[in-house]
Amino acid sequence: FLHLSDHGIASEVLGALSVARAFFESDEDTKSKAAHARKGFIPVDGCVNAVRPPHLHEKFSCGRLADSLVAGDPYYSGPSDEAALYFGDANQWPDEADAPGFRAAYEAAYRAFEGLCLDLHAAV
Repeated sequence: FLHLSDHGIASEVLGALSVARAFFESDEDTKSKAAHARKGFIPVDGCVNAVRPPHLHEKFSCGRLADSLVAGDPYYSGPSDEAALYFGDANQWPDEADAPGFRAAYEAAYRAFEGLCLDLHAAV
């Protein structure tokens, strides 16, 4: 495990956790509007596919963002069948009315953590 301090990620970005918590505390009908087998909300036992068995937790899964720091990298865009399986579906976001600020907070956190990961990899 690794614990980072002075990582440069703004506290507002880390505040995305409270927006995510609010989404997961909403009712099943609201969460299911953003449901998808690989991208978006995945309920308990809702991830039955060829890649992995179902899990006993719910989650929100997101692929690379369109303006990702590694956009266009063939690892994420194909042409392999594996790339299409893992990265081929568009992200499914909850409606803004159902989850105010969720997408903006999630995307800001994603960009910040992706940048941090690239910085860490460059330092190794």
